Amino acid sequence: VYNQLEATYGDEVTTTVIANGTGGIAEIARAGTHPADHSEFVPQIPGDTDWLATQDLVAQKTRSAISLADPDKGNLIFSYFAGIDHVGHEY
Repeated sequence: VYNQLEATYGDEVTTTVIANGTGGIAEIARAGTHPADHSEFVPQIPGDTDWLATQDLVAQKTRSAISLADPDKGNLIFSYFAGIDHVGHEY
């Protein structure tokens, strides 16, 4: 999706990815010929076995990205929360 948006709209859109986990979401956003403008991987905090503290950081960074987004421009902000995903797969 980042490659498609960036290739089509270029500087008219800002694409942002904030992710934790082991699935490579942030790396995927950086791939291709037209990667996301901003891609941030939030590493797991040592001892945070259920990812809750780590995903709190993802939420903080997401709120910041939303507040800093240019309202006169297209924006795609994608956040990935590993804790929710991992718990969902366990149960």
